[in-house]
Amino acid sequence: MKIVFLDIDGVLNRHEYNLPAQSNSLDVGAVSNLNFVLAETNALLVLTSAWRYLIQSGAMTMDGFDYLLRTHGVVAGRLVGITASDEQIPRRSDQIVDYLKTSDPQTWCVLDDEPDASPRSDRFIKTDGARGLTIEDARQAIAILNT
Repeated sequence: MKIVFLDIDGVLNRHEYNLPAQSNSLDVGAVSNLNFVLAETNALLVLTSAWRYLIQSGAMTMDGFDYLLRTHGVVAGRLVGITASDEQIPRRSDQIVDYLKTSDPQTWCVLDDEPDASPRSDRFIKTDGARGLTIEDARQAIAILNT
């Protein structure tokens, strides 16, 4: 099993607020780049983004969130988990360590625009939040996941 720990804001979007939708919209190019990673590695997704609170609060189920991702072009059926809440474990990198204790993947990487989001720098692809996931970022993720 290969896991991509996925942030959304700054990875699948560019932090551009869509006023009529009252939300950030996913970027087609960034989604395409994520799908490239998933196609080349057969990786699964674990949500680390603040968007996981939709699941943690009960506003959405995992299946519902997977459907939301699919409606924005993400490959179906890849979402397998979420990390702990910030209230349980304050730092994202520690949330990932906690998740890894119970999942034991073959390999993994982190896609995030926050500099301290990963417990290991050799498995971290820091995206530019103003650009989202680029093809270069995707290739780096593939190289990590396929080694």
